[in-house]
Amino acid sequence: MTHYLLSIYQPDGDGTPPPPEFLEPIMRDVEALKAELREAGAWVFAGGLHAPSTATVVRVKDDEMLTTDGPYIEGKEHIGGFTVIQAPDLDAALEWGRKLARATTLPIETESRRAARTGPDGDLVLLADQDRGRWDHGLIAEGHALVRRCLRRNQPGPYQIQAAINSVHSNAPTAAVTDWRQILQLYDQLLSFDPSPVVALNRAVAVAEVRGPEEALALVDSLTLDRFHVFHAVRAELLRRLDRNAEAGLAYDKALARTENAAERDFLRRGRQALPGESGGRGRQ
Repeated sequence: MTHYLLSIYQPDGDGTPPPPEFLEPIMRDVEALKAELREAGAWVFAGGLHAPSTATVVRVKDDEMLTTDGPYIEGKEHIGGFTVIQAPDLDAALEWGRKLARATTLPIETESRRAARTGPDGDLVLLADQDRGRWDHGLIAEGHALVRRCLRRNQPGPYQIQAAINSVHSNAPTAAVTDWRQILQLYDQLLSFDPSPVVALNRAVAVAEVRGPEEALALVDSLTLDRFHVFHAVRAELLRRLDRNAEAGLAYDKALARTENAAERDFLRRGRQALPGESGGRGRQ
């Protein structure tokens, strides 16, 4: 049996409690799911996370939940609580997740792309480069249906908006026809719910596609996300697109220094090595 973590989204990045009308229906469904999990023997435990300044990484060791300092402070603050379950595989865990429509729309849409996220050699493949024929279109349709169900309630929240962003990506038959203007509008809405630097970073990626990398880089450079490796990876890509290759190489180095994930490190190394000429610094070594 493998442990899986079901998270409860905390919409406000500054630690302000979410409004009752958003939190109450989620917690009601969570409590119902907990009872069902206990009855099925899948329950492990649940809890909340400490303040971002004191605990930023969640690990399970010897059936104990550990929260420790780590590099993901900017992302951790979005999780208001978690439930750890045990299941034989990811499909079984997703079946439990489907019982919480609000909490599973985004995971289902994301899971639909799992087979295309890595190449034959295990190399990381970005969304734009994925073979969309390998996406699970049954899961995509299920995610779309859940998004439509949430939209009919006419109570948009941050989680539903994130799910809608994923739906726009999933609707595009090729990366070239992705509706980035709609994605940018959705990020504008998400930022009004959650004015955190991580949301602003993701929005900047959309800005780059709609308005160009120069405007996006100015937005990225205004963020305080130095400990977050994705921040430096985004900067590297924007600088590369602006032909500022020496600076891009330095940004790649900073990203590499902030992640220990093997697939991510290989991807970042390939990006750095692809920088043209001597302006890429050690990219040729």
